[in-house]
Amino acid sequence: MTEHDLKPSDIAAVQIRASAREARHTTALAKKYPRNAETADHSAFYATAFAIKERHFGPDSADPRHFQ
Repeated sequence: MTEHDLKPSDIAAVQIRASAREARHTTALAKKYPRNAETADHSAFYATAFAIKERHFGPDSADPRHFQ
């Protein structure tokens, strides 16, 4: 159980704060919509969305079945 027991439907928006360098590094569409483990493990978008949806994030999060 998570601390606040949030469900994806409870979340209206997410704001990710990053330095200018980090923001430039993550703006490529491949980082926003990864299709493989290499881009997924460098994507703040994917990691955040996955953690919200699945309620965890770890090594198995880059399994190709999750990229659909």
